Amino acid sequence: MKAVFRVDASLHIGLGHVMRCLALANELKRYGTTSLFLCRDHESNPQRLLEERGYVVKLLPRQEKQSESKSENPAHANWLGASWQQDAADCLKALGEEQYDWLIVDHYGIDYRWHEKIRKKAKAIMAIDDLADRKLDCDLLLDQTHGRDESDYLSLIPSACQLKLGAKYALLRSEFSINREMALEKRVAFHGLRRLLVFMGGGDPENITGEVLETLGRTEWPERRSPVIDVVLGGQAPHWQAIEKQAQRLPIEINVLSGVSNMADLMLNADLAIGAGGTASWERCAMALPAIIKITADNQRFLSGLLHKAGAVELWHDEASLMLGLKSISADSQKWLQMKDAAAVICDGLGVQRIAKILCRC
Repeated sequence: MKAVFRVDASLHIGLGHVMRCLALANELKRYGTTSLFLCRDHESNPQRLLEERGYVVKLLPRQEKQSESKSENPAHANWLGASWQQDAADCLKALGEEQYDWLIVDHYGIDYRWHEKIRKKAKAIMAIDDLADRKLDCDLLLDQTHGRDESDYLSLIPSACQLKLGAKYALLRSEFSINREMALEKRVAFHGLRRLLVFMGGGDPENITGEVLETLGRTEWPERRSPVIDVVLGGQAPHWQAIEKQAQRLPIEINVLSGVSNMADLMLNADLAIGAGGTASWERCAMALPAIIKITADNQRFLSGLLHKAGAVELWHDEASLMLGLKSISADSQKWLQMKDAAAVICDGLGVQRIAKILCRC
């Protein structure tokens, strides 16, 4: 079987879309599927990351000037870095005469018009979405948002489209399902916040990580025993050097890590995560890891609200609310236990296996 992925990454878009597509491509490889990635040549594009993992990447040319957005275009149309017509033309040119079994699209800037234009290149189209904000012409739709309802999409997709909704289908790398049982055993009891994991997304262009570290440096910890802080940044994070200098200056132990490949291990060792409300949410849930999260983009608002309502996370928006969240969790073992239980039932880490079986069966 042959699959082609249309997905992008940049400092603005983040790396989450690419990472979940990569998880799916890795799982499909177990069934003998070969995968090709089509990515726009944005600054901080994922070509090197994907090629290092053995995949062929065709970069779509960077456009000097993008046509003006029209009212009928998706809210995230500018993420394409070109008009949808130009993007479709670039993709058709890149694909040439090749035909594919599945075209897998993970892009908020693409809607049904692009799908219709490219449909002839694949037997079927799968769309990966979280927003339910535009029409899609696909045969299979995945929205891994916890609590997502079919009614959110029924007016946006063809009647024959197969829907797979909820965190049961979250596309996580195999390391999370492998480490899940150890995480559940480790978190049977609360022993205090001995280790924190800070990850505000692969790029973090606004350096929210720096804000978090300043807050942690000023926090009054129980018995004056501050936790060890593991900070994860993407390989091309623009504030890497500033964070390293900040870590050396602050009166707490901080490990600054870049481009890690062992996120599941870091989550296993952590007692609490501080992060953004993006795709890492499902990784934290699979590892039963309580979290304090900040909404860093409008498309995270719906998801973050549902996770908060479920009791899996606390929300923060400024230093005072972050300090309050840290204090309330560190002082209340029952609250920590309730949060980790709520997170654990949301996602089991096996979603990528479920989706791969569906794709290879069709």
